[in-house]
Amino acid sequence: MQKHFGLVTALSAFALSMFLPSGNRFEQAAGDSALPVGTVVAHVAKLIPDGWVEANGDVLPSQQKYQKLCEILANQFTLTTDPIGTCRLPNLMGRVPVGAGRGIDGSSQLSERNVGQRFGAERKELSVAEMPSHVHGLSELKGKVATNTPGWAVAAQRDTVGPLAADYNTDKSGGGQAFELSQPSLVLRFIVKL
Repeated sequence: MQKHFGLVTALSAFALSMFLPSGNRFEQAAGDSALPVGTVVAHVAKLIPDGWVEANGDVLPSQQKYQKLCEILANQFTLTTDPIGTCRLPNLMGRVPVGAGRGIDGSSQLSERNVGQRFGAERKELSVAEMPSHVHGLSELKGKVATNTPGWAVAAQRDTVGPLAADYNTDKSGGGQAFELSQPSLVLRFIVKL
């Protein structure tokens, strides 16, 4: 229990102080060495501090200083095109981190999520199956409409204006363009502890 308490204390001190400015450099705050290899934190400075790498999806070279991190990462963040044994960092650029596992939202279970899994999209185009069920009705028809008029599923020759005795469909509408899905966000740089 004492070991866990020490780590929690170090994490709290680290979270509160983050990286303290020192001239034009950023020095690591006290307690940083207690963070386990592979810890990911949000970082606001332009410079990446020593002992950290940016979570940008890069492949790490096979050097001694990356060995522990590569053992932890294994192949969790590799791409299908990567050769076997590739050590790739998680890529959090333009992405939101999500907790692994199956959460519960009220009385329903959320989708199962695994470490390294990528999902979601910035834009979405609705298919017909995803649109809410609906109709576009007509209450009056003016002028003559023949059965071969484009846009009418069923039509009858009429010379008068008034209520319709049958259901009619309207022309197609909508541009079929994708729409924005992004939640309100603030961009920070995510870094990974070596």
